[in-house]
Amino acid sequence: MHIARLHGYGVLRVSGADARSFLHAQLTVDVARLAPDMARRAGWCSANGRLLATLLVVPFADGFLLQLARDLAATVAARLAKYVLRAKVVIADRSEACAQHGLWGEGASGELVARGLIPPSVDLGVSVSGERAAVRLGPERYLVLGDPALQPDTDEAQWRLQDIRAGIPSITSATQDEFVPQMVNLERIGAIDFRKGCYPGQEVVARAQYRGAVKRRMYRLATATPLEPRPRPVLRFAAGRARRNGRERPPTARRSRCCRARQSNRARRSAPRPVANRSRCSPCPTHDDARRRAARRAREPKPSNRAFATVVGSARCA
Repeated sequence: MHIARLHGYGVLRVSGADARSFLHAQLTVDVARLAPDMARRAGWCSANGRLLATLLVVPFADGFLLQLARDLAATVAARLAKYVLRAKVVIADRSEACAQHGLWGEGASGELVARGLIPPSVDLGVSVSGERAAVRLGPERYLVLGDPALQPDTDEAQWRLQDIRAGIPSITSATQDEFVPQMVNLERIGAIDFRKGCYPGQEVVARAQYRGAVKRRMYRLATATPLEPRPRPVLRFAAGRARRNGRERPPTARRSRCCRARQSNRARRSAPRPVANRSRCSPCPTHDDARRRAARRAREPKPSNRAFATVVGSARCA
């Protein structure tokens, strides 16, 4: 079993009578129907559908605890507060006061029992005891909130490695407002509910889901040498060429085919129609007669106008 103190994560506490409805209107998941013993992963988006934060929503006491990246805690709390308006909601940054630990490996559930916490039986299950809470993230893998007595025996990087292997994304200040939720696979881990009501960026998220407009995805990368994670990395292949099916191919090959297809379609649309199509509508004696008759009927007074003129004329003669 391993224990790590999680300094890179922050915690926001959202409490009040309207906390549930407030979060339901802001996040990508259905918080209104969230059970008190279940947590959910969620995203918070801008109006353009870009992720401002990835969250773990944990029901707690009279509200919720939101786990997110530590460098976003203060800014997200301030930005969420702008949407409170008259709602009975209090948003507080508890990153300093709430200790966070990760437990994983054989014997992790026994450690929870020894500390008076009942291990949840399902993934994302929540167990609360006083001011402490435990969330099961996988088999023998738990997040413990509010228990500073735990003694870590490894560093936080090992816990983050577990998140990477589980495919859990984490938006930080370096990647904030960069990705649509589907780009980091939130819909594949149950962090998007497409049947709930409106939330910021919902139209963009739904369009990306149903129109298949997602052109970038998050993948796991295995390398022989260590890589330093950086925002917007540029990965170059040998000799500047991409490999496909064991062959080297210029990376612009596919793009050139698309460009040729677009040019041919554009030329086809702008080409004039054949003369044969227009000859059917060319003027002829029959068409000229029909036009003259239509113009003559347009100049003639309508029956109602003639009747009115007859009545008026008769009245004058009388």
